[in-house]
Amino acid sequence: MAGRRIALFHFFVDGVARLIAATLCASFAFVLWDLVSRNPSEIAAAAGRAMRSPAIALRTTLRIAIGLIFALLALTLVATVAPRPEFSAVAIAVFLAALGVDALIGDGFRAGIGIRK
Repeated sequence: MAGRRIALFHFFVDGVARLIAATLCASFAFVLWDLVSRNPSEIAAAAGRAMRSPAIALRTTLRIAIGLIFALLALTLVATVAPRPEFSAVAIAVFLAALGVDALIGDGFRAGIGIRK
């Protein structure tokens, strides 16, 4: 009986740890993409600047690609935890939590890793 409770506890802790890791991966993707702190006109202006400078275009393409890798990693972690019918709801919750994390600490984190606006 005690062994079953310990196994259930480890299963629960493993699932929660994976969801936390998924939220952190999605948060890092949002930090790299810098969508939360910008309005659409700023995003359009940044895209226009990227089209004029090959160096900015390369840096922007790398940020998008790395962010996509982290977003896919987050979805993969959610898929290992959530059963098929609940996958969408759990994935949406994880990405909404990641948006909250980005809104709270994204600007400081972007400044710390040297991403300029």
